[in-house]
Order: sequence, then C-alpha cells, then structure tokens
Amino acid sequence: MTKIWPLSKTPASPAGIRWPALLIWTIAWALLFLLDPLLDLANLSMLLLLGSVAASLWLTPAYSIAASTVFVVAFNWCFIPPRNSFHVALDKHLLLLVTMVVVNGLIAALMVLQRQAAIKVSNHQQRTTFLTSVSHDFRTPLSTIIGIASSLQEDFRLQGDQRHLHQMSVILEQSNQLNRITNNVLQLVRLDEKALDLKKDWESAEEIIGAAVHLCRQRVPGRTIEAGVPEKLPLLWCHSLLIVQLLENLIDNAIKYSPPDQPVRVTAVKDGKHIAFAVTDKGQGVAPELSKTIFEAFERLEPERLQQWQVQDPTARGVGIGLTLCRAITMAHQGSITLTAQPGQGSTFTVRLPIRDNLSTPREV
Repeated sequence: MTKIWPLSKTPASPAGIRWPALLIWTIAWALLFLLDPLLDLANLSMLLLLGSVAASLWLTPAYSIAASTVFVVAFNWCFIPPRNSFHVALDKHLLLLVTMVVVNGLIAALMVLQRQAAIKVSNHQQRTTFLTSVSHDFRTPLSTIIGIASSLQEDFRLQGDQRHLHQMSVILEQSNQLNRITNNVLQLVRLDEKALDLKKDWESAEEIIGAAVHLCRQRVPGRTIEAGVPEKLPLLWCHSLLIVQLLENLIDNAIKYSPPDQPVRVTAVKDGKHIAFAVTDKGQGVAPELSKTIFEAFERLEPERLQQWQVQDPTARGVGIGLTLCRAITMAHQGSITLTAQPGQGSTFTVRLPIRDNLSTPREV
C-alpha cells in the first residue's frame, strides 16, 4: 500500500549533525579547559553533561549517543587523573566515568525522543488544520456544483437528451463522491479532538443498517446488498449518524472491491456483551501483509493490485481515509473493528459495539 501523506522528518544535514550542536560542544569544551583550575572533577563532569543535553536538541539519536560517548572518553583523557591517559583509578574514578557514560547516553536519547515527539505533534496539528481548512473551503462550491448538476440532469431527462444526461450523471456522481470524501475528512478531524462529546441516544441496529443500505442502494441501484438482523436485538447507546456513516463506508468499500454480480451482506448479531455488525463481500480478499496497515490514514492500494483484482471503479483508490474513519468512529464508541479475510474468497469487516444497560443512563430514567 502507498501512503499519500508522508509525515515530515526531523530536519538534519547530510552528516546528521547541524552547526548549533557543534557550537554547543565547542563552547562546553572551552569552558571545561577555562574552569579546570577552579572546579573539581564532579563539577566539570556536570558541565560536560549540560553540553550533552543542549547539543542533543540538534542531533539525530545515533549521533547524539555517539558524540556523548566520544566526549566522555575525551573527558577521561583530559581531566581524569592520571591525565593524558585512558587509565582509570578503579577505587576513585571508575564509577564516575561509567555514570557519565550511562547518564550522557540516556539523557541524549531522551532529549532526541522528546524532540521527535514534539515534531510529530506539530505535524499532526498542521495536518489537522490543513485538512479542516481545505474541507470547509470545498463544501460551499461542492454544494453549488451538486445543486446545479442535479437541476441540469433533470432538465436533460425531460428533454430526452441522453448524451448530455449521461455526462451530467457522471459529473453529479463524481461531485457526490468528492462530497463524501470531504465529509469523511471533516468527521475524522472532529473525532480526533480529545474533548469531543458525542450526542448519543438509544438506537435500533435494524434502523441503522437500513439507513446505511438505503444510502448505498441509491448510489449503486443495480448492486445486490443483503441485510440480516435478528429479532429482539438490544438497543445501542450510540451516535446513530456516525454508525450509519461507518457502515456506509464499509459497504461502499465492499462494493468497490468485489465483482458486480456478487452480493454484499450486512448483518448484526448479539455477541456476548456486544452487538457485532459485519460487512462481507465476495472479492479477492485482503492480503495478510495489507491487513496490518489497512486502517492507517492515507493508505491506498497500488494501481497494479487494483488491476490484478480487476477493479474497474475509478474511485477505488480514494484518498485512504474511509477505513481510518471507521476505526475512529468505533473507538469513539469504545468498540473494536477487525478484518477477517481469505485471499480469493472475500473479506469481512466486523464492528463490535458494547451493549449498555438501559437503566444506567439518567436520560433514559
């Protein structure tokens, strides 16, 4: 699978070291020689430790640990008696030297990891801001395009202009597809907010499946979508629109990656303390090596694999957020989503949502 949103990496020069780190080490060693007559060995070692911590802000992990180790050895040569020698008095300075090596290495590694975590958070915030801005900017022109295309489509239908009717149908279909992608992006960004408070209520699994199947049948009227829900299934405490969107994405995914003459089946059953929704197709089945990353954001199938599976839908590659959104919706409901697939025989996505005691909700009481 290919990722279309690469995260930026820690900037560094080709050698892995940037000039601020060299400057810090130069200043640290200049101070060591300058203060050598005034400070004892313990205080000098603290100065070396301070230089190691500061330099780690601009070094890659490997160079940070390597530089710290080299400079501790150099410190032993220059400052630990007997000087100008790597000999260490076992009863006086060995513990100090070993401690300096370990502490320098640990602090250098921790500083690098902290910097990388900060960069990752910054990248995530920038990506979220970008996606939110772009998606919001898309919605207004998309609504206008869909409205005009729908009106023109109806006009061409009344006029019996089949050529322009077909062209307008393609425009409307692709506009609706882009609108669904935009809504998925906005929903994914919204679910990523830690302070999100979902407006949940008691909902029927049968009605949720019915709504999702109805939406998909409207888009692909010639496709067989089977639904099965047993009687007396417990109500779900959930955000119904989100669960409908989750199932809609899974059904849409199954339609894209399975033969048009094969049905897609949607079911819901009671599974212990959960209700398990399952969407099953008769496609080629997801390969084991793809199942590990299939829920990651912006992961897409390569064109060669689509050709191998004989997938004709031009929207099949998508942008790689549909299944990521499904996972986010599931996690927002304290549930789980899993994939079971057999190459050549099809795939089943199973979403398990917890069953909640009706009386435990003050709103219901």
